[in-house]
Amino acid sequence: MILIALLFWTLSVFFIIDNKLKIGNRPLKIIISFFFTLAVISIIFFAALLTKVNYTLLVIVCIALPALFLGYKWGQFKEFALGIDFKVSKTTIVVLVSILIYSLLFFATTSRWGNWDAWAIWTLHAKFLTYDAGYINLFTDATAWTHADYPLMLPSIIAIIWKSFGNSSPLVPVMASYIIGVAVPLTIYFAFKEKNNVVTGQVILILLTCSIIFIPYASSQLSDSLLGLFILFPFVLIYLMPKEKPLHCLFLIGFFAAASGWVKNEGLLFFAIFSFYYLVWNFRDLNNIKIYALGTILPLLVLFVFKFFYTPPNDLIDGQNSAILYKIMDIGRYLTIGRYFISTMLNEFGLLSALLVLIFFVDYKYYYSFSFIIILTLLVGYFFIYVVTPNDLEWHLSTSFSRLLHQVLPVFLFTAGVAISKRVDGGTYKHTSGIYT
Repeated sequence: MILIALLFWTLSVFFIIDNKLKIGNRPLKIIISFFFTLAVISIIFFAALLTKVNYTLLVIVCIALPALFLGYKWGQFKEFALGIDFKVSKTTIVVLVSILIYSLLFFATTSRWGNWDAWAIWTLHAKFLTYDAGYINLFTDATAWTHADYPLMLPSIIAIIWKSFGNSSPLVPVMASYIIGVAVPLTIYFAFKEKNNVVTGQVILILLTCSIIFIPYASSQLSDSLLGLFILFPFVLIYLMPKEKPLHCLFLIGFFAAASGWVKNEGLLFFAIFSFYYLVWNFRDLNNIKIYALGTILPLLVLFVFKFFYTPPNDLIDGQNSAILYKIMDIGRYLTIGRYFISTMLNEFGLLSALLVLIFFVDYKYYYSFSFIIILTLLVGYFFIYVVTPNDLEWHLSTSFSRLLHQVLPVFLFTAGVAISKRVDGGTYKHTSGIYT
């Protein structure tokens, strides 16, 4: 039943976006609509748990409301369905083959319940949320080891489906990870296709679907790929944002930026950094800032309730003591972190290192663009978290830094691709000047 609700809501959001956003690529709008819907439904589900709303009633309402809307829009729906014209072109074949290869590699590398963190954190949290009377036990001292302060978008999505199916099948987190993972390269590809930069889109699509730089992390069933996607969406929307009447794009940019904090704690850092630079970039346009802020309200509201009324303190914050000043003054920690950053970039993410060098020769202006400054500031933020971490430094680096790079990989490839393609095609899309170059 919940899958029907998800379908109806996705279609409803799609028709609204289809009318309001001046983006011609419908597959891209479907992806945006689907993940917007997932985020909203996860928030509604969590709110229903807190307010003890009957789940059956919730599902009925979640089906009825979009069904009424779709009934009202039946003529438009029929026109859309009849207007679908699937043509098999060379580019379509490239996309389909890439997805096929991605699928084979994904299911070859994933496992039942994923890796340790997937089992011990994300799917375990989902199991707590599946039971109306049991969810509150997630926030007790007995479960502190499972990081109860971690945001709940992915666990909520898994729990909703489990609750609807009546069992905790391991297939659900596997398929959730698969859909999230495949959405990342497709979002990038369709964004470039919208601007007729098909070659750039295809290159990045192939890199992400046919290499080990992305898939092992995507198939781990963690929430890092979902965060990477939500970090990516604001930059894609900025890239496609029209000069005239960009209000609906701005709303979605605000929503996805804030909703990244409902995916992982790192998303809160991204939201703070992105919002700061976005406000600086738009400080003369209060109307744009208002619409952006409007889009952030729902995610920030659920985060406020979650963080201030339910979760225990974050282990990185709660574990701080008087030694923090010593850590900040310890040059050896900086050198250790720096060496680990460089080593991981070269050995595990060599593509990023090569691309950083390539961009220097193709368009060095990318290094002081809006997009790269945000990515760089985010990495600097991660760096200083390692400086003051209460955990063993070597352990903390080895268990998390690769995942942090995985989070920024999609947005880096996308924004670097935009910068390179703009240089090659003569610098079109001037309304995005300063964002990518």
